[in-house]
Amino acid sequence: MWAAVNNVGRGRLLERLCGRDLTFKWMCGDLSMNCHSLNDFRVGHQETLDKLFTQVLGKLMHSGLVSVNRISQDGLRVRASAGTGSFRTRPTLEKCPAEAEAHLADLKKQAESPENQEAAEQDNVLQSAQAKR
Repeated sequence: MWAAVNNVGRGRLLERLCGRDLTFKWMCGDLSMNCHSLNDFRVGHQETLDKLFTQVLGKLMHSGLVSVNRISQDGLRVRASAGTGSFRTRPTLEKCPAEAEAHLADLKKQAESPENQEAAEQDNVLQSAQAKR
């Protein structure tokens, strides 16, 4: 869940973060993580995890505890006009899970993109070179 909030969609990157980032280390109880186990779990329970993450992210976003950031550029400038009252309405509460679902879908696309496949292959080459040393 915390990886999704922080735009981490790849198992290898999540494995590295669990080894070096204090927040992730704490969540794992300072135990090592295996990217294959993480990915197998996520693939095996994809539909359930998608529903759970969408609901939890939507509630956390609505409460103001987390914000998910998607970086995109379309060249269109839009003026922000949200007031404090807009976060207290039912439609806003219903909108947050939709935003969370869109964020998770973008994260999946990012993880499955050809650039990430190339990065994963480069990671494999680097790890085998380090293992030979």
